[in-house]
This record gives sequence, structure tokens and C-alpha cells, in this order.
Amino acid sequence: MVLLFTIVFLLLSVRLKNIFVASFLVSVFTIPFFNPNKYYSILVIRGLNLLVEFKGDYLLGYGLNISNIFILLSIIVLAREAILKKKKIILFLHKHAKLVILSAIAFFVIAMGASLKYSPFPEASFVWLVQYMQVFAVALMTLYLFVNHKRNFALIFPTILTSIFLQSVISFWQYLKQSSVGLPIEFTRIASFFATGLDEINTLFRVSGTFLFHNQLALIMLAMITVLAPYALRKKNLLYLFGCLLGLIVIVLTQSRSIWIATAIVATAFIRVYRKDVGQLVEIIGIRRLLLLGIGTFVGLAYIVIPRILLSFNAFYEGAGIPLRVKMIKEALEAFQLSPWIGYGVGTNEHVLFSLFPNGVMAVFPSAVHAAFVQLALEVGILGLGLFLIPFIYILRLLLTKTTLRKMPKERKDYLFSFIAGTFVFFLYYLFQPHVGIVEFPYLGLILGFGMISLDGT
Repeated sequence: MVLLFTIVFLLLSVRLKNIFVASFLVSVFTIPFFNPNKYYSILVIRGLNLLVEFKGDYLLGYGLNISNIFILLSIIVLAREAILKKKKIILFLHKHAKLVILSAIAFFVIAMGASLKYSPFPEASFVWLVQYMQVFAVALMTLYLFVNHKRNFALIFPTILTSIFLQSVISFWQYLKQSSVGLPIEFTRIASFFATGLDEINTLFRVSGTFLFHNQLALIMLAMITVLAPYALRKKNLLYLFGCLLGLIVIVLTQSRSIWIATAIVATAFIRVYRKDVGQLVEIIGIRRLLLLGIGTFVGLAYIVIPRILLSFNAFYEGAGIPLRVKMIKEALEAFQLSPWIGYGVGTNEHVLFSLFPNGVMAVFPSAVHAAFVQLALEVGILGLGLFLIPFIYILRLLLTKTTLRKMPKERKDYLFSFIAGTFVFFLYYLFQPHVGIVEFPYLGLILGFGMISLDGT
């Protein structure tokens, strides 16, 4: 796989006549490929025997994957380009970029200090932390691409479209087979897996594409749609709009309720913000065709949506999602009070909670806390969490207080929508699910980058 994408990178470099643009586009495309990788396993909890699904030792892995390689290459190429063409390095002295850089450095220092002091596996924590830092690296590279290679910036959109198409094909294949396909790029390569909770449809396979699990696939699909949809509508490009539709269908197949809610809210906001453009698109396609398409899609997916909604009323019963989350968060908050400022180190949730509560939730459901803000606070403390969030809060504040939408160019409005909608999607998702920073933070960085771009002139 590395060889294949290296060839793609070389071909793009020749075609675009720019190494940084080529490496960054390959980086964006390879983010979903956690496999194949070079990973080492570490023992986190020994000998779990209280639940069938988790019998035996609980292990975690750390190491290097394909996207890490190309993101690192992009950073090196960017540094080389900025040094050789000194005027371009002025970008990083810009006040908005400077804040992100300072926040990133401070976050790294806090998280590294906590990991060295408390983590039982500091080497793994260090590697995971470096991968967390991709959120800041991708954001700055996105801004750099826009400022210094604006002619090629639009290539991000076909790259995202291709990624949506690939994930859609793999997801539909998984759904038809009702199991993983067995491709080398899939993370889950098992015969089949069905959820067993009281609030789950235990007769339908939940697709995950190439991601670690189904909810993560839904999150990334919606994040990519928030970036692609405004551009697709502005260009009136039916292929891009079709890609967005495929992404929405995949989101239904994941059965991720938090992303379903986020999708409904983002779609409503999208229609309100772009009501004139949506109206023109409806005229082009035709109301009758759209009604037939909508009815056909709903009928085809109703046997997933309706049972999932009905079973969600069981969520408050023992054995369902909410009671388990409540217990997990309660234990996490008790642990947090013992080290509130810097936490316990990156990736230590399961170890810390099992050590403090050996008969608690970790004994039956070993996992990072299913509330990402609590999870991250337990890792890097309130200082680290605050530093991580500062760039998003800062950009939102400037956009809401110093930006005049009427005077804003249409292209910049698209970037503004992508940032606000994308940030909202991650925020809502992280209220109910854990973060997996080593995989999804680069996408969060892409959203942050669009936010920095939308500040142009502010």
C-alpha cells in the first residue's frame, strides 16, 4: 500500500509540478487507511473474564500507519518550501496561525508531561500524542495550501469525493455480505459482528468501511459531506451531489444515532443557509424526480431507521447504552478529581479506571470513556483540554462577532459553513462517543483549517 500511494504521490508531483500539494492530497486521501500498519501491542488490563466478548487480556496498539507517513512527508516538504521561499514563512507569523501554533505547543507540553509522570506505557503515549498533533498540523497545512497554492486548493474536493466513493463501495459491500469483506485496508476483518445491546438491531450488520468502528465511519462521512456539499451546490455539480447522497446512505447503514441527529440538524441548517441555491437545484432536477428519489430512498432504508428509533426507547434500561455510559462517566469524573490539571497521560483511560475501580465498568466493558471531552480531560487534564479547544473557540468568536456575512465572498461563506457545521458535528458526536485521535483528528484538523481560511481579512 505504501508503494502504491508513493507512486500516486510521484505521479501527482509531476502532474501538479509541486511536491507539497501532491503530498498533502495523498495525506488527505490516506487518512481512512488505518490498516495496513506497523503496530506494537501493549497489555493494558490482564485477564478479563467477566464478559464473553472481552475474555482474556485487553490490549492496545501503537505504531505507524500510511497516513502518518504522508502527513510527516507533507510537513517536511512544507518546511523546505517555506525556508527556500522565505516570504511564505510569514504565514506562520499571522495572528490566527500563531495562536494555533502556540496552543499546539502548549498542549503537547502538558500532555507529554502527564504521560511521562503517570502513564504506565510512556512510549505508546508519546506515539499517540504525536498522532493527536495531526489536528494542528493538518489545519496549518490546509491554511498554507489555500494561501500559497490557491490555484490547487480546489483539488481537496475531488480528493474528498473519491474518499466518499471508496468508503461507500466498501460499506455497501459489507452490508450486502453482512460482514467485513476481508480487504487489507479494512480494520475489522472478522466473519461477522452484530451488536447485542437492548437498544441495538441485533439482526443487521453495522458497516464500518475501513475505519475502526461504525460510529467513526458515520462521523467522518458527515464531516466530509459538510466540506463537500457547499462546494457541490455552488458548482451545481451533480456528481459531487451524488457523492453526498451516497455518504448519507452510508450514515444510515452505520446505525449511528448521534450522527443521525447531527445529520438532521446540519441538513436543516444547510437548506436554510443555501435556500436560494437549493431552490435553483430543485428546479434543475425537478420536484417530481426529487420526491420519487426521496420516497424510494426512505422506503429502501425504513427497515433500518424505524426499528433503530423504536429500540432506542430501551436505551435507559440496564444492558443498554445510557446506564453503561453514566457509570463510566461517573467513575471517570471521580478519577479526574485526583489529577484535574494535567490528567494521567495520553491513552490511559482504561488502565486508570480499571486500577481505581477493578470491579467497575472496565471489568465488563473495557473502553475509553464514551464522552470524548471527559476522556480527553482524563488524559491531559483541564489545562490540556482547554488548550486543545482554544483555536476552535477563538475562531468561532471572531466569526460570530467580527464577520459581516453580507460582505463575505460566496466562496468564503462555504468555508465558514464547513467549519461551523463540521465543528458542531464533532462536538455533538463527542458528547456520546469516545475520540480516537490517532485516526479522526486529521479530519478535525481539516475542519479547523477551513475555519482559519474563513477568517481571511478578519
